[in-house]
Amino acid sequence: MEEYNFLVNGRRHRIRLLKHEKGAPFLIEVDGKTSSLELKEEFRFDSPFSLKIAGKPHKVELNKTNRNVQFSIKIDGKTYSVQHETTKMILPPFKPSLPTLEKKPVRKVVSERGAVTAPMPGKVVLLRVKVGDSVRVGDALCVLEAMKMENEIMAHRIGTVKEILVSEGSNVNNGDALILIE
Repeated sequence: MEEYNFLVNGRRHRIRLLKHEKGAPFLIEVDGKTSSLELKEEFRFDSPFSLKIAGKPHKVELNKTNRNVQFSIKIDGKTYSVQHETTKMILPPFKPSLPTLEKKPVRKVVSERGAVTAPMPGKVVLLRVKVGDSVRVGDALCVLEAMKMENEIMAHRIGTVKEILVSEGSNVNNGDALILIE
């Protein structure tokens, strides 16, 4: 894993290259948020090129200022001043100090009475309830991230949480059951 620190318009950002397989997009983390980065063509300083960030295309141009330590980058017409703050570091694989949660396979049980379903495709980033919790209409059950927006999923009925069908980090599709309320 490679890690870099940059000052972008005076603000510090940490960038980590998590994974790259030949022919596949780069997997990068910027300030803790993971995205894919796909170069559409070879890039050179002072020459425009295209890349995709999280699937969205961008026109980019890099301009040297000071031996690759300082440069400007123009993305879709907006210019940023960038200064490389540290040199490349090779880090051991990241191992979280907290135990990782077991990911549950997502089940479709929309026909089951009391199923709270995903209103859109996204990623479950936070569970706000546990099995056995009592809920009322409008209580927040979980947070679903979709298109870089966090959406609170609310209880649609009064009851008790019978089963949680997803775990934090699960990717879900529109209509997938998230939580059962009885």
